[in-house]
Amino acid sequence: MVDSLSLIAACKSLLIPGFDNVPLDGSGVSVSPLAGGLSNTLSLLSIHDKSKTKVIARYSAHRELPPGSCLLDQYTLMKTFPASLDTPQAFGSVDIHGHSVSFESFIESHGTLTGASFRSLEFATEIGRALGRLHCANSIASFQSPPTLRFRLEMVTKIAGQDLEVEANALLMLQKGLEISDADKVQTTQIFRSRGCSGDSLIIHADALAGNFLVHQEQGKLFQLSLLDFEYSISAPLIEAIGYELGNAMCEYHYEYDVQEPPGYLNASEEYLPPLSWRTSLISGWASAVGTNANELDVLERVAHAASRRGMLQSHLFWAAWSRLLDKRRQEEGGANASALFDYGEFSKERLGRFNEGVQLIDL
Repeated sequence: MVDSLSLIAACKSLLIPGFDNVPLDGSGVSVSPLAGGLSNTLSLLSIHDKSKTKVIARYSAHRELPPGSCLLDQYTLMKTFPASLDTPQAFGSVDIHGHSVSFESFIESHGTLTGASFRSLEFATEIGRALGRLHCANSIASFQSPPTLRFRLEMVTKIAGQDLEVEANALLMLQKGLEISDADKVQTTQIFRSRGCSGDSLIIHADALAGNFLVHQEQGKLFQLSLLDFEYSISAPLIEAIGYELGNAMCEYHYEYDVQEPPGYLNASEEYLPPLSWRTSLISGWASAVGTNANELDVLERVAHAASRRGMLQSHLFWAAWSRLLDKRRQEEGGANASALFDYGEFSKERLGRFNEGVQLIDL
């Protein structure tokens, strides 16, 4: 079971600041530090802020926007609005090309993707391009003590304990090799190095759901998508990073979160995989932002299709474990928070069910 004591023990074992002097029996400690403990755990399992900020700055610089565009880039957003993006009413205004624009007005004039738009073929390509631009912005040769995606998965599932009921042989699926040739791996590395990246690791967004894509429109016509909210960003070895980023987006195809009744989300599709046409559009858009010729596009698309199969499994497992932790914390807090709209317990079961389904369907 996951309770206060196991969370305290986990936070102490991870050397999270503030928990070094907390007794293992939890005596004299309220549940409030546990919220910080979970947040700090995630922070520890994410990429260092300094490296992340550099990548985001380059990501915004990679845009090819028309002169005079008022698209607010993520780097400016981070500097101007350091608080959570979930509370735009707390923000003031930002100076964009000499004009003061309120954050609320900016969101209203640009908007974020809806679930229906996210699932459309038109936007699938643009989603892929936005992710590809981010990956090409990784011009840092090495990251400062980067945690890996595998480490994050291992630690979060360990903290969640046996509540997840994941079979050992299912977890072994994540350790199996992918059907990617050595030649394709080498060429993929070379392609990223030619873009100015290290070719060894990537910083990825890792939470590419509809509401984290800001839409810039010009006269009603889609121009470009911009990624927001890098809270869950992580570094990972190149091929695994590509697979997780695109696989996570494929998982998000299934969910509609703008729901005003329990459990706070809807399943938009009962199929494990999104339609092939949507997956192809997503990967083609991503490859077009990274590759520069037909040969590179062919290699990148082959690698992405193969790597995203394991990425989907990793995504479902992470969100199952993390949602389980959030559900346990909510139950301990009690009161109004326990009856909040989004049911993390049900969502954890949903994602774990998808993971188990994927283990049966996907032969790595």
